[in-house]
Amino acid sequence: MAAAASSPDLTVSASASGLGELVVSSSPLAPAANAWLAHKLTITNGGKTTVYIDDVKVSQFLGGREVLVGSDDCGYASDTPGAPVQPACQQPYRPTSLDPGKSTILTVTLWRGLAGMSPISGDRMVLSQPIRFRTDAAFTSPGGNAGATGEIVLTYRPRAN
Repeated sequence: MAAAASSPDLTVSASASGLGELVVSSSPLAPAANAWLAHKLTITNGGKTTVYIDDVKVSQFLGGREVLVGSDDCGYASDTPGAPVQPACQQPYRPTSLDPGKSTILTVTLWRGLAGMSPISGDRMVLSQPIRFRTDAAFTSPGGNAGATGEIVLTYRPRAN
């Protein structure tokens, strides 16, 4: 399933592939405190079995350092004031379990114009985030516990002026 949302500067669409009964949607983009924009990404278990999801945190540049995207407590860091920022996540490992019909909501934050970043110049920026999930047991460590892998894709497009 896919959902689209927009702000005056940017639109976002969310889609998923290979995630079985998990469904994703995005709230509208909105101005964010201490950032440019933010939106909520909702992952819902549409099946009849509990689904265990490995940690999904992410922080990465899109479009050749044009936009930095971070989920929940992820964002950026810099070694020294004025030095180019780098993606960073410092939150602990947090796998999730979703009972049938339940959802988890991630805050996705976007930054632009930070030290070392480029102006937005492309017609779209895509975040493809692999998601590991399983139905037999919870994830217990980063990179451990085999499971199926699907993908959430967030596509951001600048609005035409």
